[in-house]
Amino acid sequence: MKSIFLLVLMMSSSLIQAQQDGVWLTDYNEAQKIAKEKKLPLFMYFTGSDWCKPCIKLKEDYFETSEFLNKTNDFVLLMVDRPYRLDIISEVQMKKNKALIKKYNKENTFPLMLLLDHKGKVLKDISGYSGDPRYYRAFINENS
Repeated sequence: MKSIFLLVLMMSSSLIQAQQDGVWLTDYNEAQKIAKEKKLPLFMYFTGSDWCKPCIKLKEDYFETSEFLNKTNDFVLLMVDRPYRLDIISEVQMKKNKALIKKYNKENTFPLMLLLDHKGKVLKDISGYSGDPRYYRAFINENS
């Protein structure tokens, strides 16, 4: 019993550490749990990693910059990917992502970023990308 508890504790610690390193989580339940524990807002990012040109450009222009990475400790990051290629994410993950899209991204807007409270209530959103990261920068800065 102690070994199971220790294993769960280690897994939780590694997820929290991954979050602190600017890594996007992919499991909604884990992200929500961390947001609640750390009392941080949850940023849910909807992307089409292999087909959405604005998503790919936004990733390059902003999400991979040190400016963004320096802000990641202020949020719990959750990436919801809907790729066309079937080898990018597992079938199980695709099913979970489609359920999140159905619930939070009914208009199938990509890219879309939502700010949620720890209960899953949407507080703010921003969508689209024209090649200028200033709007995402302002959105992140006003919420951090």
